[in-house]
Amino acid sequence: MKNHYKLTINHLPLTTIILLLCSIVTSAFGQDAYISNVRLAYSCPCSVTVTYDLSKDGDVALYYSVDTTVYPYWESVAVFTGRTAGIDIVDTWDCSGPAAGYGQVYFKLERLKVPCNSSDISMIFVAGGTFTLGGATQNSSNPSASGTGTISGYHSVTLSDFYMSETQVTQAQYEAVMGTNPSNFQASTQIYYAPSYCKPVENVNWYHAIAFCNKLSLMEGKTPVYNVVGIDWATLAYTSIPTSSNATWDTATMDLYANGYRLPTEAEWEYAARGGNQSLTALGTPPDFYYSGSNTANDVAWYSGNSGSQTHIVKQKQPNALGLYDMSGNVREWCWDWYAAYTNAPAENPTGPSTGSYRVIRGGSWSYAAFLARVSYRYFNNPNTRGSGSGFRLACSSE
Repeated sequence: MKNHYKLTINHLPLTTIILLLCSIVTSAFGQDAYISNVRLAYSCPCSVTVTYDLSKDGDVALYYSVDTTVYPYWESVAVFTGRTAGIDIVDTWDCSGPAAGYGQVYFKLERLKVPCNSSDISMIFVAGGTFTLGGATQNSSNPSASGTGTISGYHSVTLSDFYMSETQVTQAQYEAVMGTNPSNFQASTQIYYAPSYCKPVENVNWYHAIAFCNKLSLMEGKTPVYNVVGIDWATLAYTSIPTSSNATWDTATMDLYANGYRLPTEAEWEYAARGGNQSLTALGTPPDFYYSGSNTANDVAWYSGNSGSQTHIVKQKQPNALGLYDMSGNVREWCWDWYAAYTNAPAENPTGPSTGSYRVIRGGSWSYAAFLARVSYRYFNNPNTRGSGSGFRLACSSE
């Protein structure tokens, strides 16, 4: 439980802003284990200074909110890196951006939870099991061209053990491997919503995702999972990855049991989103939730009702039973499979049809309604399609 603090500020003509009130508010978030004695000060034209004691070295993040009750969400507005434990540490945030325009403004200070400034990716073991893929209730009356709200043919699937990445691939992780960051929500365009490198990479198509998987595999001495005729993954440049439909890349094949990184199959994605063998009860009955880890979207997902029209730093919502974050919301996640209607036949380690027109993409996003983030809801997109709502996470068959 972490204390948060309230500033009330009003706009005066032009850029002049005056502090009217600064007081500690009784918090529903408790006390950070490593940060204490937090003090806030405000000065014109717009600067917030935080003074605090820190009991352990690390990066410290300042979070901002205008609503801690009705539509509660916290946005990181500044990260103070490499802080050494001590007392009376002073850091300052320039609040001249629109994030602190007027009214009651809440802040909280925490050690940064996400080590997202390298290519290191934490993989979570998912024990295999048998579950029902799909769901009878989708709560969708308006299926779109990029997906379907009607699930028929939901059926029994048995999966072997596999691993899933704890978070969606971040901008920092993508850039460390590919040498570039294609995301829309970067600091250059969202200056007051930092640090963007901890947000999921987006604006990547399916081809970009499998290229990342193979290049990361090679970097770590693993066997690449994917083969595309004529492609040397070690020398492949980001600019050579197709951004329009490509028949050669569409014939990519997968060695499911190579030890390299890959996209999850659709069945693996849904099984992991439901919590794996931790969550094998009926849909809607805990611990098998509508969303990945909860029956309440706001607990686990960034969606149109709470996202502030942007992506968010990974690992800020609750994880599911496996310790996986953001499988509902934030960005949708590419899967391996070509899209096709479900059949009623039981299946073991299914990988989808051998050909198709669209690839499966799962999980909802910051721009979609909450019900579209349900664990059984299906989408599909052209493999060359990019957008600020689409990213991916990793799977692998063995460590």
